[in-house]
Amino acid sequence: MPICQKCGETFPYRVKIDDIWRILANRRYCLICSPFNRHNTKKLHSFKEIDGDRSVCGRCGRSYIYNRKMGHLRDRCNSCAVAERRLKIKLWAVEYLGGKCIACGYNRCIQALVFHHINPSEKEFRLSNAANNVSLERYRLELDKCVLLCANCHQEVHAGILTLDYGACSSTG
Repeated sequence: MPICQKCGETFPYRVKIDDIWRILANRRYCLICSPFNRHNTKKLHSFKEIDGDRSVCGRCGRSYIYNRKMGHLRDRCNSCAVAERRLKIKLWAVEYLGGKCIACGYNRCIQALVFHHINPSEKEFRLSNAANNVSLERYRLELDKCVLLCANCHQEVHAGILTLDYGACSSTG
């Protein structure tokens, strides 16, 4: 007989509910802890306390529990580590595409530089979402379909004020 993971009581393999025999062999919880067809098992899981040492992030000062098995770093919280990795990838990508806006030459603030797909129908994924889960080779192949623009020129392209002609830019208006 199965044993309920919440209360520890045993319950039958099968039971008749609404004149239909239901098989309960694969259930984790008895019908008292989790009534049939309620889909409430997420609330029933008990989370174990995380083993690890308390650490303080050297970058943001946030306190967190260091656990090497979870991929944590000793000197940085995961949020800061991800932000640092994304910035490093963006620095590489901006340098790969020339380091400045192709329309006006702006290059002072990396956060103001964006990647614009020349042909949106060929876009496989958004570069901003893929910094953590795509290989650099696939990222580079997607960058080959883009041009580097500053935020202002990017908005002008989408508004139809600025037109891009594969490297040569012209203003209309």
